[in-house]
Amino acid sequence: MKNTTYWFIGGSIFILLVGLLIYLYAQDPEHTSPVPSDSKTTEETNDETADPNLNFSERDDLDTESPLENDVSISSSTEKEAREENAKEAFDDTKSWVEASESLSSENDETHFYLLNLYYSNLYDYGMNEEDIENDSIYFAEELTNWESLAIEQYNFQYDEDDFHDYIDQKRDNTNDEELDVLLDTVKDEQSWHDGLLRVSYLQGYIWENIKEDLKEEHTQAEDESDDAFEQRLYDQFESQVIQ
Repeated sequence: MKNTTYWFIGGSIFILLVGLLIYLYAQDPEHTSPVPSDSKTTEETNDETADPNLNFSERDDLDTESPLENDVSISSSTEKEAREENAKEAFDDTKSWVEASESLSSENDETHFYLLNLYYSNLYDYGMNEEDIENDSIYFAEELTNWESLAIEQYNFQYDEDDFHDYIDQKRDNTNDEELDVLLDTVKDEQSWHDGLLRVSYLQGYIWENIKEDLKEEHTQAEDESDDAFEQRLYDQFESQVIQ
């Protein structure tokens, strides 16, 4: 009886010691599952990938050289051919539209706006139908006429052809407008169309350059208003007068 008691007590102590050893082993950090210190959760990794502000040029672990880099010239060539085809089609359709009209000619601003609108609408697939393009062309032509009339009436604006073409040359030197270049090249052999496209593309800006200093003398710039903001405010005010 006494031996049985000893065995029972000894067995209980052994079980307690084994349990204690297992617990201490589990708490030892050297025996837990290894987790790299720089590891990230899937959510964190996805967030970094989706960051639109990620500067790839500053990432050493990314290959910034595109495997399609050698195809850039091919892509650009195909894009240019598409523009040229679009420009020719728009020009042919516009001439057909003018011939079907009793009041339009290649001298009208409305005609040239129609060509521009048709060209860009097809180029970017705006989904505009012929009526929409025609209505927009009428509106823009009237607006340009009103710009010129109001500038002459209020600020003694005087159109000078040589000065206008100097302005165009300067703008085109500072701005790379490949799409417009393609359209202008398409109509280059027909002077009235070429001049008309230049007029509807640049005249409004030319008028503004000639009258904005007069507007600045008429209005006071706010202390906390930047030069650009001041000029934009004056432009908007003049524009609102035009469309009244």
